[in-house]
Amino acid sequence: MFSKSSVFAVVALAAFVSMGALLFPQVGEAQCLWGCDLGSDPFNNPGDNSPGFSIVYCFDQPCVVKLDNDFNIFTGGIPTARVQQSAPGLNCNDEFPNTITISGNVIAVAKKNGVIDPASAAEALFNLVVKKVICSHDNNLTSTINVGDAPGAVIGGSITILNTPILNAGNSELSKPSGWPGCTNDRRTGDLGPCVYPLGNDQSNTLTQLSDKWGPNLVLYSGNALGRVVSTRMCKGPANKSVSSVVCKSGQDSEVGGFDSDADFNFDGNWSGAKGKIINPKSSTGNFDIITPLAAAIVLDDPLHPVTASANGGSPVIGTSCGTIPNPTRLRCNFPANELLPPPTGCSDGSLVKVVVSGNVFSADAKRDVKFLSEDEPVCNSNTP
Repeated sequence: MFSKSSVFAVVALAAFVSMGALLFPQVGEAQCLWGCDLGSDPFNNPGDNSPGFSIVYCFDQPCVVKLDNDFNIFTGGIPTARVQQSAPGLNCNDEFPNTITISGNVIAVAKKNGVIDPASAAEALFNLVVKKVICSHDNNLTSTINVGDAPGAVIGGSITILNTPILNAGNSELSKPSGWPGCTNDRRTGDLGPCVYPLGNDQSNTLTQLSDKWGPNLVLYSGNALGRVVSTRMCKGPANKSVSSVVCKSGQDSEVGGFDSDADFNFDGNWSGAKGKIINPKSSTGNFDIITPLAAAIVLDDPLHPVTASANGGSPVIGTSCGTIPNPTRLRCNFPANELLPPPTGCSDGSLVKVVVSGNVFSADAKRDVKFLSEDEPVCNSNTP
């Protein structure tokens, strides 16, 4: 839950980071906002929506890792999340408002009285529609709220808590979550019943009411069409109600929340195992090539943000070594396969193993680190020499 003062701090941070986003070099994969993954903010902080209890949610695995480190939520593998932003027919002309959709699968937990409930951990469907978005000639995106705007008129959507994960299918720690206020679990099966929380703006009838909730600039969404940063603000309503039920408290008890997101760099990846991308869960070695023109800028000396890999949603493993090879567009890291796929889980022979490598890459122009993801799917073969 954001306090009123912290909301202003978040907006200030978003404004600063947005300026940095404009300075990224014009590399095709660097300018990625539409149709690529939105990550959590540069510090891996989750989104958070109130009033009442808070829904805390992550857009990518590095954020889930931080959430788990802080609150000891998962005893097994760290689940993944994936969210994208789309803007069909985006028109960067001040006269024409646009509609933007932010949607995907997030990892969510309930926080009540400031305490995270591990039993509530769930995969959730996130869907947010932002209206009245103005894209200026310099590609800055904003959507503001006015007196009298109806609930959901500017920003509206929902978080649907799933009884069974989809993106993380088979993850028992995300199955049959409990402890979601307003939603019930079947006493016999433990299954979670319908559990959809509306998100959006509420209605204010005076400028004083409006500014108490949203601050003087009244911005509910900001970003840059050529950059990487997105910032939104909204509140949630009670479970299984329409967006018209959303109420945002004002004054000293303001509970306007939202998220800041820094779109991840998506680099190509190649598991460099023998015999055509074969991974042996018994092997103590495993080379992975991160393929990008920005390979030399990948950060290797930050102990707080090492280059890590996970397999099939397992816990991240820090590379035993990372270094350049003669090809300037590749950085090669070694991740022991037997640590990525530890017994007794391992992997089934012939199945595809999803390997996700993540870390930070430094942009000299923006003068800051940005997260990246690099993926490949080698074939499991425990008989590989």
